[in-house]
Amino acid sequence: MKSETYTAPTRWMLVDDDDSLRVTIAKLLAAIAGVEVVSFSSGAAALSAFAAAPDTFAFIVSDLDMPGMSGIEFCRRIKAVQPHMKLLLATGSGVITQEEAIGFGFCGMINKPFSVAALRRALADAEMLEFDQPDQAGIAPVCVAA
Repeated sequence: MKSETYTAPTRWMLVDDDDSLRVTIAKLLAAIAGVEVVSFSSGAAALSAFAAAPDTFAFIVSDLDMPGMSGIEFCRRIKAVQPHMKLLLATGSGVITQEEAIGFGFCGMINKPFSVAALRRALADAEMLEFDQPDQAGIAPVCVAA
């Protein structure tokens, strides 16, 4: 009889409507955590991909202000499908606090622009990265503009 082993998902999802920012953040996440990052420009597209294969994603980073569907609504819909999914809110709007983000279902929040060190801390706080985990690509500290 063939034995099957469970492999935890290593794909992360990134949702941000800013094309250049989305590419930069995806590269940072992949370099820091050594995971595959699948990115989407809208909550609707990301939600569709998630609904098709919810068990393939281990973590989600979402922008707050996006056309069509806010990060808050996106978080609510993800949690309806996968209640234990961890989502990190990344925002440059300044209209929401960390406590409010957690109240909406996010595991934490990071304000844009952010440094690599701040991103590492946010990932560690979300228990997605150990503080002393080395970067996969040895990236230098940079700021990501909103």
